[in-house]
Amino acid sequence: MSKMLFLDSSFLVALYNTRDIHNKRALELMSRFSKEDHGGFAISDYVFDEFINVFLNKYEDIGKAKKYGKDVLDFTTVFFCSERDFKNSWELFDSQKNTTLNFTDCSIISLMENKGMNKIATFDKDFKKVQRVTVVD
Repeated sequence: MSKMLFLDSSFLVALYNTRDIHNKRALELMSRFSKEDHGGFAISDYVFDEFINVFLNKYEDIGKAKKYGKDVLDFTTVFFCSERDFKNSWELFDSQKNTTLNFTDCSIISLMENKGMNKIATFDKDFKKVQRVTVVD
């Protein structure tokens, strides 16, 4: 099992957006995570896309999108969804019963399983309903 910690876009947005309701908690958690041995931080190409688009579309700030994007790329490992991950993501999305995970969230679960990871930093409460992942908070 990989010790790497997966960072969800909800966590990253909260970390960089001072107006986010979870900003203070994200900063505290990141400070703690940086001192612990997680074997590094991981994101996916889909998470990166969501993160960048929040700053570009919601906050209409391409400068921040570029600056924050470069920063995230500097301290994370980016995993890319394969065709198998895509199909698994769709199966997870299509079969969910007690959650309303979006497709990107389902792709995170698929990638984490594929990479032998089980820890995620997120503010998305639906992840706590998924037995195969552990929300670190």
